[in-house]
Amino acid sequence: MIRDNPLLEAISFTLLGIVPSFEVINNPSVGSINLLNLAVSALTIEDHTALVDLVLGESSSAGILIIDANPSLKHLDGLSGLVPGSIEVTKNSQLRFYCGLRTVILDNNDVGITNSGNIINPTEEEILLRRFVRQFCQRSDRVTYFNGGISWSG
Repeated sequence: MIRDNPLLEAISFTLLGIVPSFEVINNPSVGSINLLNLAVSALTIEDHTALVDLVLGESSSAGILIIDANPSLKHLDGLSGLVPGSIEVTKNSQLRFYCGLRTVILDNNDVGITNSGNIINPTEEEILLRRFVRQFCQRSDRVTYFNGGISWSG
């Protein structure tokens, strides 16, 4: 657990082995969280006033992922390599870009995503829609359209 560290500005490390649960809570100055090779039953990322960049590496898996009350978080692009059981995204008042979850949904048919209290709260179906990708993906994302389908890269 990494909790209540007002001076901590970034969290970045590789977790080795399987951890039952891992919580990163109330570190108000943390602007980025980068966790690689994460394998947990439950992961909570909660209450980080300055958090703008969240990356869970390609080899990461979480049975339950909770992203709650991170008011500066605008995108979930860093989750594209995650293998989750379920994802709960709540009370992130500036969260608008869900493109990172698009790959998660396509690669994991049985993932359950719950959204509420964010600036927008798309369903899994809306995240996959072509018009949604055009409207709610950051300009830096590379999306190629072909024959009515979408090829996702980067």
